[in-house]
Amino acid sequence: MTIGEAYSIAVNKAKGKGFFSQDIRRLLVHHENLRDQLDVITEKNREMSNVEAFFSDLDRLLNDEPIEYIIGEAEFLTHRLKINEHVLIPRLETEELVSVFSERINEYFNPKNMLAVADIGTGSGCIAIAIKDAFPSFLVYASDVSKNALEVAKENIARSGKDIIVLEGNAIEPYISSGRKLDLIVSNPPYITEGEYVQPSVLNHEPASALFFHEESNVYKSVLESLDKVRNGPIVLFFEISPQLVDYLKQLMASTLSDYRFSFLEDSNGFVRFLVIDVG
Repeated sequence: MTIGEAYSIAVNKAKGKGFFSQDIRRLLVHHENLRDQLDVITEKNREMSNVEAFFSDLDRLLNDEPIEYIIGEAEFLTHRLKINEHVLIPRLETEELVSVFSERINEYFNPKNMLAVADIGTGSGCIAIAIKDAFPSFLVYASDVSKNALEVAKENIARSGKDIIVLEGNAIEPYISSGRKLDLIVSNPPYITEGEYVQPSVLNHEPASALFFHEESNVYKSVLESLDKVRNGPIVLFFEISPQLVDYLKQLMASTLSDYRFSFLEDSNGFVRFLVIDVG
């Protein structure tokens, strides 16, 4: 069977099931060691080397398992990152969070200075790596409460060649316990609220601990309540959020902070997705 024949069969099997043909091409690239998705077309007459493995993984794809978990990697900006069931799949919104950080930082600090920035709830390490890419002089930390997630982050950081310090612990605690001081915090914490629709592929495969918000205990609350313990002076925070949390976050800021300014920002789809807090 040729690559082109396998692709045609797979596309026909996926018809009407809401799958993108690009995911099938990514599966072929993975199994046939192709350079990129264009090779699926240019190498269509080449004989398949891994027919059974390809169609086995196609069944996983058609059963709503995310392509990133099947092939074990995801793209984030300029990096290909290792991904497994212990970490969230990096998404466009988080790439936009990095963009918001990069575009707005000079409103608060001179980005040429050596600033200390924490990626709290790092997961795959994608945010920390992207920030170190953009700002090599920064002292970048990546922390997570999950040991399994940190193993993934460590591997991705090592592959990136970036000098990033990895810490284990919940929310802001590892920074407090180690006496580290911060200028910036960036975080994509669990923010899906009760009653929000969640795609089955997300609900059934991605780690629940990294998805769902709990009002009694959450990263936003933990960070803001203890912020004074990790800052020497002004500090700026960049959060990814759910639109459903706007009122909660306004109340939280009012009850935990003084001398602060904030702005909620929309993502490319027009949803309120980011919160920037400048604490003087």
